[in-house]
Amino acid sequence: MADKDCKDFSLETILSVIFALPLTVDPQNVKDLISFVVGVEPTEDEVEYYIEAKECILRSHPELSTLVIPENEGIFEWLDKQKKKYGNKLTLIRKQPTC
Repeated sequence: MADKDCKDFSLETILSVIFALPLTVDPQNVKDLISFVVGVEPTEDEVEYYIEAKECILRSHPELSTLVIPENEGIFEWLDKQKKKYGNKLTLIRKQPTC
């Protein structure tokens, strides 16, 4: 796999896609992630690309599929715990034919 097929993204951006929540300061980061992973720049109403990106992320990082945002904890406190556990950035792979 070539280096251009892998790219680091912040955990906030990755979790923004997985949970469909605004966890990143710049929403363009989410579009950049989806564009990289899926290969299409989504518009806000093209939900299928968000779903496809989420599926590809979880194939690359299945450990994230067990995450649940607790109801009794602030979301940003929870996010800080996830950063300690997984790191500030994760490497994603550009969509492959098997993704």
